[in-house]
Amino acid sequence: MKDCIASLPNLNLDVLDCSNQHLKKFIMDKIYSGCQVLYLDNNTLKDLPDTLKRLNGLKKLSAYRNQFQAIPKVVCELATLQAINFSANQLADIPDAIANLQALEILDLNHNRIRAINPIVAELKLLKMCYFAGNQLEYLPDTLSRLSNLLYLNLSDNKFEALPDSLCYLGHLQELRAYNNKLITLPENMGNLKNLKELHVMHNQLGVLPVSIGACKALRVLDCRDNQLSELPDSLGRLQTLRVLDLRANNLRQLPESLKALTQLERLDLRLNKYLQLPDWLDELAARGCLVYY
Repeated sequence: MKDCIASLPNLNLDVLDCSNQHLKKFIMDKIYSGCQVLYLDNNTLKDLPDTLKRLNGLKKLSAYRNQFQAIPKVVCELATLQAINFSANQLADIPDAIANLQALEILDLNHNRIRAINPIVAELKLLKMCYFAGNQLEYLPDTLSRLSNLLYLNLSDNKFEALPDSLCYLGHLQELRAYNNKLITLPENMGNLKNLKELHVMHNQLGVLPVSIGACKALRVLDCRDNQLSELPDSLGRLQTLRVLDLRANNLRQLPESLKALTQLERLDLRLNKYLQLPDWLDELAARGCLVYY
């Protein structure tokens, strides 16, 4: 193990990369006035010095795979930050002070020990991408519905049994990942997600899909493999932009005839549905160029 002492002459560095150096400390004794990106990935850091505030133009901070048990206070004082990555650490919570990062657009806290998302995250009005996969989450605060600019949300590999209706007020959301949870149902008002392009909910315990899912007019990818679906709503036939429909490893016995109206469908995966009766119109999908697996 060693320290990283940022002791180069004062330079207008755009990027300062101290990744993969087996560092246990990061020490700054110079001012890098032009530094916009700082990489500290894959070290053994537990804290960061107050002198980090000298990077008063920093836009991206990546501290992936270290030993942080909390987001350092100094990080929340870097008002110019647009992206932070503290994934694969030992974080237990999200500090209230994160609300100071009003320029933040990307928040990556994947693979930590977080049990609850601090509702104050909703104060980060410019957030576009949130990564919370691989934590110990069981519920979402309703306040997250105020993240009106959110495009991507990853909730995979947690302990969710349900997702709140408030999630469906994220009107600009384009991709939702919630696989490897314990979901039994999806919100009834899923159809409010008019801009949703990808929905990944494989490896859950879903018994049904909400009828309103047919109103997700922008949906291109729907991955529901390895659930407990026994039937599908007719409304799936209204997903005219759908290109991939993965239904592997469910309990399906029949398919709604409305699926043959999916003219943009490129792949339909029906494997491992051992009781499924295959309809004749699957040949019509195949004739249009759709790859059908069964």
